[in-house]
Amino acid sequence: MRLDSMRTATLVATALVTAACPGGDDGSDTSFGTAPTTTATGSNTSTAEDSSTPTTADTSATTGACTPGTVGCMCDLDGSCEGDATCVAGVCEGDGPATSADDTTSGDDTTTGPMGVCGNGSAEPGDFCLANTSMSFSMGLGTVAVAVGLIDADANLDVVTANRDASTISFRPGNGLGGFGIEATFATGALPVDLAVGDFDADMDLDIVTANQTAGNVTVLAGMGNGTFAAPVGTVIGTTPTSVTVGDIDNDGDDDILATESTAALLYVLRAQPPGFLPPATYGVGADPQSVELALFNGDAALDVVTANGAGGSLSLLLGNGLGQFGTANTEAAGSAPTGVGAGDASGDGDADALVTTAGTNAVALLIGDGLGGFGGSIPFPTGASPQALVVADLDLDGDPDVAVANGGDGTVTVLRGDGAGSFAPELTITVGTTPTDIVAGDLNGDGLLDLITADSGSATISVILTDA
Repeated sequence: MRLDSMRTATLVATALVTAACPGGDDGSDTSFGTAPTTTATGSNTSTAEDSSTPTTADTSATTGACTPGTVGCMCDLDGSCEGDATCVAGVCEGDGPATSADDTTSGDDTTTGPMGVCGNGSAEPGDFCLANTSMSFSMGLGTVAVAVGLIDADANLDVVTANRDASTISFRPGNGLGGFGIEATFATGALPVDLAVGDFDADMDLDIVTANQTAGNVTVLAGMGNGTFAAPVGTVIGTTPTSVTVGDIDNDGDDDILATESTAALLYVLRAQPPGFLPPATYGVGADPQSVELALFNGDAALDVVTANGAGGSLSLLLGNGLGQFGTANTEAAGSAPTGVGAGDASGDGDADALVTTAGTNAVALLIGDGLGGFGGSIPFPTGASPQALVVADLDLDGDPDVAVANGGDGTVTVLRGDGAGSFAPELTITVGTTPTDIVAGDLNGDGLLDLITADSGSATISVILTDA
């Protein structure tokens, strides 16, 4: 969802980033930031006006792997840091107390890429400046999916999550420094497993759509533009929805909804006709679709759709005609137990490629696109245990897509740097919350580089990994 998700060759609003995650207990997302931009929506059981960074006094947020005010972590609420450290772009740098040994991650403040220099306040090509630590914020029970976007009318990216076990979404307003304010929640359909953001009613405010597994529907929560939402309105889509994404597939200027349903192995397409939707159209895909993504795969200007199919061990590609319809699915082998899917030109040939997390082999599979709607063989790249979702984005501004993977089996994020020629090298492994099931990218602290955010279903948190340009 989400670029609404992230994508280097995908769609969604104005993002250049590509995010993807599974259904069931993952979500499918796209996200953006200031470099690429995204959108998301919120929930309301408390005021969402507090945009402070978490401190020990803020019990609504937890510091997880990083203690605010210490070197390498976010600054305190008042912009201060402990010892002689100073606050630079929302992160404490210099001499001072570092994160304690009790934290769940360790390492240097930031990792500097070979082509760039971090910490100079300027985002430049080659800057690979992700921190080795993460900070967590509490969300709802079973936080399975995450998206970011400009939800409450300011210029700071906000965050929204789907909370499977609470049947809610959670919203936190961003403060522009990489932190978030007080959580607010809104009811959804029963057992939401994914969410995405878009403007479905043409009012210029971001709305939320969730895929609800027990309810057998998708629900839309209309955004008010201030971090609050109207009551959910549902549309039935089979018995077991698993994922959802958003994009303008008919080029009418309105965001449309695409959702997967695993029992009948179908893709549902809901074209927006504000203030509602046209009756859903359905297309067959591979067995047990878990994730869905939009991208340009065959060189025309019409968005195509790809699904990762869990039980089938496959990828299904349906070419779009730009009028809201899709052709018959081309289904190809993708590896063992696919969970999430994303897209980007990883091989540098000008054609979009597909990247799929394969939980059965602990890998990301790269399928090279031929520009005609087909793919070459699958090339695996190792990840952590049981990868559940990925985001494809240019994390170092070198023009080549990189990949960040949420590993549900070991509570980590694996970052793979792309060389633009069809290969990826492991760069970082970062500890996050328990059982991460989704991941998106967005510039949360305004430094011009993309930060990472995971949805951690086991700990009911999001984990934030900041950059320092």
